[in-house]
Amino acid sequence: MGGGSSAATADLDRARRAEGGPAASASPLRNLPAAFQVHDEQQVRVWLEALDRVEGDRGAPRRRSRSEQEFGPVSATRFCVGRQYVHEIAGRIGQAREDVWLWGAILPMYLPFLRPYIHRALTRGVLVRVLLITRAGAAMTMAAFRSADSDIGHLQEALHNNLDTLHRLGAERPGLHLRLIDYLPPYTLYAYDPGLPNGRMNLRLMSFHGDYDVRPTFSVERTRDGDWFDYFYERFTLVWHNARSDPQDR
Repeated sequence: MGGGSSAATADLDRARRAEGGPAASASPLRNLPAAFQVHDEQQVRVWLEALDRVEGDRGAPRRRSRSEQEFGPVSATRFCVGRQYVHEIAGRIGQAREDVWLWGAILPMYLPFLRPYIHRALTRGVLVRVLLITRAGAAMTMAAFRSADSDIGHLQEALHNNLDTLHRLGAERPGLHLRLIDYLPPYTLYAYDPGLPNGRMNLRLMSFHGDYDVRPTFSVERTRDGDWFDYFYERFTLVWHNARSDPQDR
């Protein structure tokens, strides 16, 4: 079984050696296409070339980040804190001029507090995007599994309450856009004018059965953290475009 794929692997290895390429290693991963009965020569070639790249990187010095190049090794305590203060988020929403983004699983503790600040932002003409998980699906199941103290019924009730709050806000003022997706985010994200030169984001990593008050929390700014700011900007927009509009989105 898989003889054709094994022969293709051997033939491609010989051809690449004849072209001056690297000699085949003894890694059992080279025979993985045969194990899965992959006989297409192009697919085998792509797999072998990927293995060559990985094996070529072994032993090579790790690429240093820009901060390491400029300042040397930097402790995570320099840019991560354990807590996130809702008053800071509220203040930054109050200062936003064009856009505010809120992305999380349910945001059960923050959305009720932030409601009046979101309302005032909408009154000023700020566009507010909120991205949450769907009421039912894999994301909700995983959120309950990840939570230390909330079962799926409690989380569904919290999501229902937050959606009701958002629907009422959207009915009062234009500019609120809500989308839902069956995907559990790896962090919560609050962004303030992300499209402007002074754009800023606050992020907080999720945890499994962890203490709510002790989770790595950090911020990125467009002017200071260009590439990483762009990375998180693109992650949000990618998920946003793959989410579905809430039926009551205005």
